[in-house]
Amino acid sequence: MRAWLSALLLAFGLLGTAHADERITDFFSDVTVEADGDLIVTESIRVISEGNEIKRGLLRDFPTMYKRQDGTAVKVGFDVLDVRRDDQPEPYKLEHLDNGVRIRMGSADVLLSEGPHEYVIRYRTTRQVGFFKDFDELYWNATGTGWTFPIDHARARITLPQPAEILKTAVYTGPMGSRDTNARVVDSRPGQVTFETTEPLGRNEGLTVAASWPIGIIAPPSAARIWLDWVTANAGAIVAVVGFLLLCAYYVAAFAKTRRRSHPMIVPLFEPPAGMSSPEVRYVVRQEYDQRTFVVAMLELIGLREMRMVKKSEDMTFELAGGRPGKSGALDPMLAGILGKLFGKDKSFVRDGLEGTRFQDAESLLEKSLEKEYAGKLFESHGPKARRGRKLWFLYLVLSLAAVWFQNPNVSRFLFMCLPFCIPAIIGFTLFYGSWRKN
Repeated sequence: MRAWLSALLLAFGLLGTAHADERITDFFSDVTVEADGDLIVTESIRVISEGNEIKRGLLRDFPTMYKRQDGTAVKVGFDVLDVRRDDQPEPYKLEHLDNGVRIRMGSADVLLSEGPHEYVIRYRTTRQVGFFKDFDELYWNATGTGWTFPIDHARARITLPQPAEILKTAVYTGPMGSRDTNARVVDSRPGQVTFETTEPLGRNEGLTVAASWPIGIIAPPSAARIWLDWVTANAGAIVAVVGFLLLCAYYVAAFAKTRRRSHPMIVPLFEPPAGMSSPEVRYVVRQEYDQRTFVVAMLELIGLREMRMVKKSEDMTFELAGGRPGKSGALDPMLAGILGKLFGKDKSFVRDGLEGTRFQDAESLLEKSLEKEYAGKLFESHGPKARRGRKLWFLYLVLSLAAVWFQNPNVSRFLFMCLPFCIPAIIGFTLFYGSWRKN
């Protein structure tokens, strides 16, 4: 029994040793700097798979979003050209991360055999070269620091498009932000420099190299290109800020056009002004239409004896007093229009719940007639501008969210950045829908 238990513990010990042996044995980043500043990078990654973390393939993360000292973002270009495993094409797919892109190499239904494998990733990246007054420089994170297993040996080579002098070099190892220098330059010649580590790299440690050369070897980007890249990298913030300022400008202009510039002198009148009907007076005084405006119109028609209301048993009957709308020929056109919508060719109708369309049509005609006659002439209504403002708020929210997605189409980051917009978006959409239904 004791011998069996010892054998079992030894077996688990061997398994633990095998697990610890899963690693990158050699990482080689071969960087070719093109004349336009683009980089063509070929990474050769030799691994030992034990079926633990390296089961179906590798995950390689590339940061593409950086922050400047002023807080604005920098977004570099990244385009995968080829992925191979053991000198054969390897399937892969790209996933968007908070600050970059992940290459997921391998197939979900294919398990790797245990032992050594070599992955080769070839890709193009842009906006990596730094342009300064006296020199150009490439600061290159050769391996990345996201690996969850150790790297025995790492190398990096930078090749320029011309055999130019390498002015200065620097090399760093360790986790992100580390200034350790457990690496060296093993070869430096005109137009090319090669680095390698002198000690293994642990988990979440990497190799970073830098080299500078005289200006004029690489064509710097134009001012228009720099501006366009900056706009692309900061699209979300630009749309949010510019859109908000435009909305503020809209409300300032609307206020300047509709505000009361002086306190009017109030002179009481005891009868409507000449040529104005009762609904017109109410509309002008209130500077808006309400349902009582229609009731006032109905009462005036009854007062002018153009129509009458007669209660017969349980029903209310509306009758034309003279047989046709506006029999005298002097009836106000708006009131005559109401009579026409109410009665049409009929001389009477019973209010039994089926005549709703008559009142709706008559009221709609009165509202439109009043707005056409007075709105924008005697006074400027706030209603249309308020409704337009709600629609602009809704458009602003949609464009802001679209710009955030365009800047970085990562679902988790998108949802996180959208949280501040959620409540305004719901309120804005509700108000927009309400105003649309009203119109």
